[in-house]
Amino acid sequence: GCMLVYSGNDTSVALAEHISGSEAEYVSLMNQKAEELGMFSSNFCNSHGLPDDNHVTSAYDIYLIMQKLFYFEEFLGIIELGSIDVDVFRGDSSKTLSFTSTNQFLWGTYQLPEGITLLGGKTGTTNKAGCCLTLYVQDENDNCYIAEIFGAASYEALYTSMIQLLTH
Repeated sequence: GCMLVYSGNDTSVALAEHISGSEAEYVSLMNQKAEELGMFSSNFCNSHGLPDDNHVTSAYDIYLIMQKLFYFEEFLGIIELGSIDVDVFRGDSSKTLSFTSTNQFLWGTYQLPEGITLLGGKTGTTNKAGCCLTLYVQDENDNCYIAEIFGAASYEALYTSMIQLLTH
């Protein structure tokens, strides 16, 4: 939840280490799966997507992976959340941390066009990639779509572009 709702990069490293023993081994599995999915423009160097000169992908490759992920109900349940509470344990003590989604459509800061329902989405922002957003939406005829905007110069430009894309 922290990784998908809040873009918790530390969570992606912890999951990678838990699943594969090391982030490097997990990244190897990521690259194998990417090849299986036909993601031929991608090369992953870490589990979180933060900049690395050799860490690359394309809008089409992100579409391919999102298309696969949208078949998992648990994934859809997480990416539609506006926030998540996580219980953190250390020794005998615990506390609850709250994280808010980075998807501003979920906050109501920006509104989707009439007739479009948000089923979920994922943001991503780096200096090199700019502001990016992939959404899973449904129109008034119950058709589902994956919509992507990459390389926006600002969050305002990102959300304005997504609204324009979904209006047409």
